[in-house]
Formats: sequence, C-alpha cells, structure tokens
Amino acid sequence: MSILSALLRYFPYEDLRKEQKDIILTVYEALSSKRDALIEAASGVGKTIAVLTATMPFVERGHKVIYLTRTHMETDKVMEELARISRLGHSIKGLIFRGRGSLCINSMVAMLPSQLADELCNVLRSFNACEYFVSSRKEAIDVFNKGGEELKRLCLKRRLCPYELLLNALPSGNVIVMTYSYLMMSELKERVFNLVIHSSDKAPIIVLDEAHNVQELVHSVNSIRLNLNEIIHVLNQLERLYSSHSITSFKNFIRTIKNTSELLRKRRGTVPIDPMLSIDEIMNLRRLVTDALYLNMSRGGVIIRGLLCLSTLLRLLSKLFEGNYVLLLGREGAELILEVFNPNPLALRRIVNRRLSLIAMSATLSPLEFYNKILGMRSPLIKRVPSPYIQNALFIIYTELNTSFKNRKEALYVKALDLITDLDSYVPEDKSIAVFVPSYEFLRELFERGLVYKVGRRIMTDIHLSAFSSLFTTNALYVSVLGGRLSEGIDLKVSLCLIVGVPYAKPDYRLMRTLKEYSKIFPGRARKYAYVFPAIRRAIQASGRLLRCPEDRGIVIFADERYVNLLRYFPRWMIPRIKVIKSKTELLKYVSLFSY
Repeated sequence: MSILSALLRYFPYEDLRKEQKDIILTVYEALSSKRDALIEAASGVGKTIAVLTATMPFVERGHKVIYLTRTHMETDKVMEELARISRLGHSIKGLIFRGRGSLCINSMVAMLPSQLADELCNVLRSFNACEYFVSSRKEAIDVFNKGGEELKRLCLKRRLCPYELLLNALPSGNVIVMTYSYLMMSELKERVFNLVIHSSDKAPIIVLDEAHNVQELVHSVNSIRLNLNEIIHVLNQLERLYSSHSITSFKNFIRTIKNTSELLRKRRGTVPIDPMLSIDEIMNLRRLVTDALYLNMSRGGVIIRGLLCLSTLLRLLSKLFEGNYVLLLGREGAELILEVFNPNPLALRRIVNRRLSLIAMSATLSPLEFYNKILGMRSPLIKRVPSPYIQNALFIIYTELNTSFKNRKEALYVKALDLITDLDSYVPEDKSIAVFVPSYEFLRELFERGLVYKVGRRIMTDIHLSAFSSLFTTNALYVSVLGGRLSEGIDLKVSLCLIVGVPYAKPDYRLMRTLKEYSKIFPGRARKYAYVFPAIRRAIQASGRLLRCPEDRGIVIFADERYVNLLRYFPRWMIPRIKVIKSKTELLKYVSLFSY
C-alpha cells in the first residue's frame, strides 16, 4: 500500500484535490523526518482537512496535535473536520479549549465583558467562592468532541465549571484546538499551552493555521479599554480602606495618562507612556484590590465593576516586566486604549521548542524567509499551492482611487461611496458583494455619508457573526475592515470583492519603534517586512473570501492606484490574472459583462 493510500484512510471526503494531495504528502514528509513545514496555499483549497489527515498516523502513535487558530469560529471548523474523521471509525479525543469568559455558566461572571469575567473568575477561584468550580474538582464528565454550547448545556445541568473540566481533560486529549492567545500570552501559555506540551513523553505537532497572523500577534500581548473616571473613583475608595504608597503612586500614573490623552486629540495613532511603577508596587496594589473584592463579596454586597477594571489594568501592567515591552496609549473614537507592545518580531523563536514538527500555513506567507526566521523553523519543507479555481475569477486593479492618509478627505469618501453604489447596481441582484476598507475610521465615514441608504442590498457587518448561519444569504453587502473578522478565515458566498485602499499601518510611534527593531534584524528590509507585506497580506486574505469552492465565480477589485507598484508582492499565481483599469466606465463594463 502506498503512503498516500494509507493516509486516505483518514480523509473523509470522496474527492481528493491535487492541491490537497500535495499538502498531505508535504506534511507527512515533514512529520516523518522531524522537520517543519511552511505551506502557502490559496484560500479554499482545503488546507485544514489535508493537514489533519497527514497528522492522524502520528496521533495514533501517541503524538498530540496542538492546532492554533486566530478566532473561536475557526476552531469550530477544525472540530467539524475532526468529527468527519471520527465517523470513519478512528478514535480521536478532540478538545476545543476556550477562555473562561466564553464558557462561564456562573451568572455573576457571565454577565461581564470578557476581560472582567476572567478577572472575577480568578478571584472566585482563589477563594473557592464559585460552586461550579468547587464541584468540578470532585467530579468529571466526558468533554471530548463537544462544541462549546453543548458543553455549557451539559455543565449547567450538572452544575459544573466547563473551563475547569476542560483544563482537567487537556492531558488526555490528542487533538487540542485553541486560539493563538494561548501561545502568545504568558499567563495562558504557562497554565494551558505548556500543560499540553509536556503531557506526553512524545513531542507534539504544532499547527499554526492562518500563520500570517503571528507577525501582528507577537507584538501585542494585551490591551485594555480605559475609563479613567471609573478607575480614579475606585482608587479613592481604596484609599478609604487602606493606607498605601502604591495607591498614591498609581493615582499619579493615572493623572499622567489623563494628561497624555489630551495630546491624542490632536495627533493620530499611539504614544508611549512611562509606567512610573515598580513591579512591587503593582503586585502590592493587586493584592489590595483582591482583598477589597473579597471583602465586598463576604459582606453580601454587589461586586464593584471598577475594582475588576483596576485589577485587569494591573494584570496588564505586570506584563511589562516579562520582556522587551513598551506601554502605549491610543484612542479609538472616544475610547482610550492602553496596550503592552513588544516591537521585537523574534519573541516566538523559542516558544515552541519541544515539538515533533511545526506546520505553518496560510494563503499569504510571503516572504517565506521572514516566517522561517521569526518562527525559528527547523530545515522547513516549503510548499506553494495555487488556487485551483483561479480560472473562475477576474482580478482588477482600479487606479482612480488613492486612500493614503493625506488623501482621506471628503472627496475621497464620496468617490469611494459612489464606487460602491455603482457596483451595487451593476452586480446581479441575486448575488452578494463584499467590501473591505483600510480602517474603522474609513468605514465610519462611509456609514455617516449614508452607505446603508444608498445600496439596495442588505448590509452585513462583523456584528452579524453571532448569527453565523445567516451570513450565507443572497443580495447582501458584507462590509468590514481589512484584517477584520469578516475578511479572514470565514466563508462568504460573494460574487464581487471590493478592496478599497492599501491597509498600511498608521505612521505613529508604534510603527516607528517596530521599524527600528526590524532594521536591526533585517537590515535593508525593515520597511518591506514590517510595513509593506502586512498590508498586502490583509488585502490578499480579504480577496480569498471570493473563491472558496469549485462553483464560486466572481471579480476581485483592488481599488487603489498604489497596487500597481505593489504587484510584485502579490502571490505568483495571481499576478498573470490581474488587469489594470483606469476609468470607472471601463470597470463597470467588465462588471456588467462578467458571467456570474
């Protein structure tokens, strides 16, 4: 029996595409030789099931698979493929590991935003004050091959904590699916990721799905939305309970943030903040906040939301002392965002040292030498797989727009809105359109100018992801930002994909600091690696929403004249198919004559 025939025992579909065969054999060869693999495969080729198929013989030999994705929605897709493999008669203990905020059945915790839910959960667990947590330490149930909602219903009936049960079951699972946060965030890495890594005497297989995301994720450890008035109010309350130099120091720190926030009203992007605090002061204040929370609970009072916000902020600040991190303050609309930022792209190199193989895959992994270096790959096998449906699509660069920051004025937004409304009228009514723009600010400008009222299709945005099944509809206009949740790792049934602008990072302190760090590691290539390629990747990922299966047909429009000079950075399989169009009249002619 050939290697491929043996592997196809785990493949749950009748038809095997050539592209999937190439991926299966590449991954199997990498695992057999204990080498890593970099796979750049176009969206829609079936990467997930191909990689899982290749790993199954090694799972049967005792190796675990740790499958990392960007979002919870993508973890669900992996579990669906595992379920199909299981139905072939293979024994798989699959486990989706999710955060406490999304799983909690304690009503006091579940009503809070995710970050605050985690904080309150930590407090309740530390004092054994959650009945679900206490019960889960005495009783266990089968949690394998279950989705999040199914597990929550079961735990609610048995009055058990879903998160604690998953944590207990981790060492017994053989395919663990989780988001990148468990690899990137030190606290989650220590508590969850490392538990899986060392739960077997055989080295695990690490799969990085949509691996292009690691470049951005490795820089940002965490962030928090600040309500300065709420935090100041809580600090004043703490001063009535405790006399502590740490509280005074922290109030001075908050005043500095407040003064700096005034500068952000006049300038774009982020600015650095001096934390002004020692790790001892931060840890002492965290203890005071925890005591205050417990005191409140023991007296039967209502948990003070502000204390949870302060505790979350202190946890974020403590990360500053874990490595080469910088504290940044930014603004999104009226909200202040405080972020811990690491400008060094090499933070992942030693994070997964114990492994049989590291499989990194994405539709956009160029330049491969960059990912080879930042991931610390071991003699990687490299495979590029073009889209099998390329002949079904027309790719256009439309040059009548330029969305650079200096051009973002009234005339640009009007021109972009006119383009969207014209395309809406030329694409058949029974088809759907996806529109991706470079920033939330740009998106807000379009909505303020009446986007909802100027198109005939139903508007669908990121907020509709909670009702995922309803996204598959006709006569819809999907609208999101490049790099947003609708632009990656999701199937949309669209016939035209309009990418408005080049999503370059804002020219702020964060970018300047990143470029400086990259120039030390990649001399002469810093701008290309840290600024140009991330923007191109977001655009190419968004274009992948069009071609997801053999029946899909349509047009991708890159609407910005700067794409002409960026063509050399596009995937090799796409470049020969791209047509440059200068006038809207000619563009609409192609749109109207295309055979959808």
